[in-house]
Amino acid sequence: MYKTFYGLHDWPFSITPDRHFFVHLSTHLSCFKKLQTFVGGDEAMALVTGDIGAGKTLMSQKLIKYLKTQDALVIELHNPILGAIALQKHLAQGLQIKTSHYPNQDIVALIYQKLVERFHRKQLVILIIDEAQNLPEDTLEAVRILTNLVIQQHRLLKVVFFAESSFIEKLQKPNCLALWQRVSEHVVLENLSLDELAHYVHQRLVRAGYHGADLLSSRAYQVLYQWTAGVPRLVNRVMHPLLEIAAEQQKKTIDHKLVMIVAENNLGKPLQHKPMVSWLTPVGVAASFAALTWWYWAAAHS
Repeated sequence: MYKTFYGLHDWPFSITPDRHFFVHLSTHLSCFKKLQTFVGGDEAMALVTGDIGAGKTLMSQKLIKYLKTQDALVIELHNPILGAIALQKHLAQGLQIKTSHYPNQDIVALIYQKLVERFHRKQLVILIIDEAQNLPEDTLEAVRILTNLVIQQHRLLKVVFFAESSFIEKLQKPNCLALWQRVSEHVVLENLSLDELAHYVHQRLVRAGYHGADLLSSRAYQVLYQWTAGVPRLVNRVMHPLLEIAAEQQKKTIDHKLVMIVAENNLGKPLQHKPMVSWLTPVGVAASFAALTWWYWAAAHS
């Protein structure tokens, strides 16, 4: 077990999202700040999109934790393959409405009544929908109708969608355009750059109890980026077995060759044909120097 060898008290690269390991990277902080601004405003819908494994679920967990500190009522939906009525009942139950006592056609009116009560208590109600790309079109229309509920020109319900990038195509279809036009904040959760990947790996190790220098060499980070394209989940999929093997070999520094072997065994093929060179890393500096040397040589012999 590599925890003992590297002095860790927790598993730093679990596939399961854990907000304890949220790393404050620029792209993630920007996303979170925009969501905070949305929550404090009067618009109805926000959307966070990103590639599979980009960290959307972890971002939703961080948002939920923040909302609870603001005394908001958070209603989560993790199984979005629901029809319109099922969605309404899910929201109603979150508002402590016993839907079994009423016919389906009364549910929206009951939701409105409860939302008004929360409004007068100055409590925000927000619906968080994860994996929103799986929502059927009739359910999306039900969401749009629910965000129409207002009092004194204030919207009573906010909705934040977390979805894969393909969700945009669904929203731009004619049947969903009315909802798409209601989305006031669309945040794209970008994959990590090379420098961010290195920071991500080191910070997760530190949060798990590590106190040493970077475990990976600069070239090892380049190879890790080449194979994962900066997708956090894929980074985790490589790093966990990588640390197991490195600990067995008692490595205090992990080289690019071992990263390549483990990445190939776990991912099959690289997502990037060539690793992106960061000009802030030693590799980037060397590349810059080589380019300048060639330029001067070419100028001198032209």
